[in-house]
Amino acid sequence: MHLFFKPQLRTQISLAEQKLKVAVRECARKRRERESKRNALQEVVASNPQLRKRLKVRERTGRPRLEDDQPLLLQTIIKIAQAHGGADARRRSEAMQLCRTLDDLVAELRAGGFTISRSAAYLRLLPRRANAGDGPRHVTTVPVKLVKAQTSEHRRHMDTEFALATVRQVECVVSMLGQGQAFFLSQDDKARVPLGITAANKQAPLLMHMEYKVTLADHDFAVAPAHKLIPSVYAACSIKAGVLGDERAVSYSGPTYIAIRSGKHSSSTAASHAVDFNTIYTLAEFREFVRDKDGAPKPVVAISVDGGPDEAPRHRAVLVEAVRHFRKLELDALFVVANAPGRSAYNRVERRMAPLSKELSGLVLPHDFFGSHLDASKRTTDDRLEQANFGAAAMILADVWSDLVIDGHPVVAEYVPEPTPGSDDGEHHDDDGGEEDAVSAAWLADHVRQSQYLLQIVKCPNRLCCDQLRSNLASVLPQRFLPPPVKVAHNSDGLLTVSDPASAEGNFPNLLAMTALNIPNKPSVYDFFCPSVQNDLEARTCDFCGLYFPSITAKKEHIKELHGRAFVDAEEIDDTLVHNFVNPPDPSPDVPLIANVNEWLATPFVEDQ
Repeated sequence: MHLFFKPQLRTQISLAEQKLKVAVRECARKRRERESKRNALQEVVASNPQLRKRLKVRERTGRPRLEDDQPLLLQTIIKIAQAHGGADARRRSEAMQLCRTLDDLVAELRAGGFTISRSAAYLRLLPRRANAGDGPRHVTTVPVKLVKAQTSEHRRHMDTEFALATVRQVECVVSMLGQGQAFFLSQDDKARVPLGITAANKQAPLLMHMEYKVTLADHDFAVAPAHKLIPSVYAACSIKAGVLGDERAVSYSGPTYIAIRSGKHSSSTAASHAVDFNTIYTLAEFREFVRDKDGAPKPVVAISVDGGPDEAPRHRAVLVEAVRHFRKLELDALFVVANAPGRSAYNRVERRMAPLSKELSGLVLPHDFFGSHLDASKRTTDDRLEQANFGAAAMILADVWSDLVIDGHPVVAEYVPEPTPGSDDGEHHDDDGGEEDAVSAAWLADHVRQSQYLLQIVKCPNRLCCDQLRSNLASVLPQRFLPPPVKVAHNSDGLLTVSDPASAEGNFPNLLAMTALNIPNKPSVYDFFCPSVQNDLEARTCDFCGLYFPSITAKKEHIKELHGRAFVDAEEIDDTLVHNFVNPPDPSPDVPLIANVNEWLATPFVEDQ
């Protein structure tokens, strides 16, 4: 059998060899043909790039990358990451917001006309960790990476509930008076805007769930110390009609005023805020909010601040400026209220920050508009030129923000130059001179109540001192001043006052509920339920008239000016007086020598036996 099939097998092998030779020659021929066509095509498309793009002629073999057909893909991802560069929409964190997740990024890219899958978009971002298992797959990336959701927002303070109850009381009063009698203003200083670098990237390099890696070029840095602008933002808030007693009547909408100052030549102080407050009353955009139908200033003003050193209602400088406003505008009442530390992001003005920050995306403010005022060591060589450059940069920023319209209301931004010595711009008042001297301790005791988070200035009933009220404030606050917030809770016996101010039990009723409740033994000290000042309540309360003050220093000044120096407690006498008593100086001929302090302070009257 094997010998029988041997000739036939040889014939098959011979035929197969012939076919193989033909196939090898055909393969070589087709290879030469392809190379010839490729070379001819390369010669044609080399002189015509549009033809290369239309024919999709590629320089290398294999599956092409998405960037080849969509060359703007990576730049668009960066642009999306930078888009709203500056602030979270609700200002609850130092984050920008546009793409919160990878799905949001893919949706934005597809909406822009790009064809890309979810995994392809992820591989074009930086890996989450340097040792990530899929790290080698991230070959061509942009400086953007996904991060986990941030849960650490503004820290919680022990006074949060108490301060919030104070804010709610002020808002309740404003809501009952309405837009016709009350003006609500929310103010804050925005993060400083640097000169010479991209403003948005400098202020907040984070997205909500996406982080933007900032890479600065050699020239992309702050050109010199303090080369920044200070924008002070003031947001007027409209008051909804027909919502009596509800703090939600105070809306987030209204015109915005921004005063831009040089960070090197000026500063944000109580006096500068006072100047801006006076400016607001001259702006046509704010007329509807600050003046009544007759053109007079509205009788009740409420100002919400963030509690900074230049705005905190417990500080003396703020009191001085508030008294000036109260007397100049002939107000019925002026309230300055602040949130607890770390909670200023809930101030209404923060809602205006997101659109303002958006306009800073990609904006670079020049520091040498009129020529450089710096030498090689970044030291100022020409003060006049420096101020002119700061002014030019500030006016550019003011022009950008003045074109904005937020929620249908205008934005007014302007540059406020450094005050010249002797100019009457309101920023040169001293705490110990000027108009303030006319305000006595007795006047302050009758008209002012100052506490940790609230400043109240209200007209007194004495018509020889104050005019008749122009608002319905007496109906809203029959006792003139806001009552101290009281923490109450429920138990089996009904309502009871919580004894521990720091306890998580109970809550603070609003102003209307406080008025309706008959709570026995209501505290007379406004900060009685403020946890952070429990140890200072007695030391801040006057022993003679019972008034409470935001500091021991303020109480001492009150006692000294109103009750006389002899009533100062011996424990409050400073070291200098003690030293003088122990080591008395040489007496003046006109000053009698006191040999015994107790005998000198003793009453000259004796009781009948």
